[in-house]
Parts: sequence; structure tokens; C-alpha cells
Amino acid sequence: MTTTTTTTTTTTTPAPTPPPPNNVEESEALGQKFARTFNDTLHHPRCPKLYTSVGNKCLSLLYFVKVGWGEARALCSAVGGELVRYPSASDGEFAALLKYLREIGMTTDFWVGGRYTKDTEAWTWLDDAPMDLGSPYWAVRHTDSCSSRQPESAPDGKPEDVAYWTNTSACYHYEQAPRRDSHELCAAVTFRHYFYMSDEDCLSVRSPLCEHVPSTAHDLTLAGNP
Repeated sequence: MTTTTTTTTTTTTPAPTPPPPNNVEESEALGQKFARTFNDTLHHPRCPKLYTSVGNKCLSLLYFVKVGWGEARALCSAVGGELVRYPSASDGEFAALLKYLREIGMTTDFWVGGRYTKDTEAWTWLDDAPMDLGSPYWAVRHTDSCSSRQPESAPDGKPEDVAYWTNTSACYHYEQAPRRDSHELCAAVTFRHYFYMSDEDCLSVRSPLCEHVPSTAHDLTLAGNP
């Protein structure tokens, strides 16, 4: 007896390939958002091109550029300025910056003109004036380790370091002054800290926050030694 086996072949029709997404409208919307932010941050009638008015300063918020601290300093020089400095809390300029960044909904982190100098073992602005390492400038940050505080004056006649020395007595889980044993030696204002200052790795990338300097040539030439 012969058995015949019949094999049925089923052909599956592949699903049609969906058309590529039409992202023109999305791209145009992003362009319009960029234009609004650009006008908010890089244009003002009383300031030079690429600068806007914040308090009594003309600032350039190059939010679309992400570079290290040294490169940010060079970029500021190229557009006729320098990384912004806030040597005095009493003039209200730093408060004006915080208010402005929040009003325009900025979420970018910015480099400012302060850093730790190993020669003097201190935090200074670019003109070598000492930086105040406490309120109202510096962010209060949570730490898993135990920090200490004491209200006494700083040792060695270093009043600018009071905020650091108050982190070295009783146990707290918050600290404000830069860490002495850290490699984060450049100052930035960051979104995560509500734009209060913090010590950051100088080679990490953030945007330049430049202050216009009238005596600086505005020629878009990168200076080798700003």
C-alpha cells in the first residue's frame, strides 16, 4: 500500500514598511523655541551683539555650546568678554542672575570666572580677588558621609575659609564649601543646584557664562592667553 503525503506551503505576506516619520514640523518647532531662547539670552538693545542685560551686567549665555572651563574662558575672550565674576553680594547682581535664569526657564549649567589656585591654595576670581565660599553664592549639598560644623572663626587667619571649617566639627549630612581633597576645582552655576555655585571638574563640559568687557576687542578671535 502506497501512502501519499501532501505538503501545503503557506506564504506569509510581509507587513508593509511604514513610511519614514515626517519630523519637519517637529524640527521647525524646535527652531522656533531656539529663536525665542536666543533672543532672551543673546540680544538686548543696550548690550553688544551676543549679549543681553541681566541686572547691570551685559551677559552672554552661550547655552548651545558645551566645553570645559578653560575653553569657556577662551570663548568669552573671543566674543569680547570674560567668564562672569560676582565679587560682592551686596550689589544684587548674583540675585539678578538667579532670578533671570529661572524666569526664562533655563536648564543649562554654566561656567563662571572662579577657580581654585594651587599657588595660593584658595578659591579666587579671575582677577585674583578671593571668592566668598558661603552664602548667598554656594549651594548646600547633601552628602552620605558625616560633615561637621562649628561657628567659630577660621584658623590661620583665613576668614574666606569659614564655610569650609564649619564643615569639620559635629555630624551633619549637608555641606556648602568646596571639598579640599577634591579634583573639582572650577566654579559653575548648575540647574541641579538651582543655579547656586558649586565646585566642578574643570574638564567636564558646560556652557560659558560671559560678561562683556568694553576694553576687549569683539573680533571672534580665540585668544591664546586670555
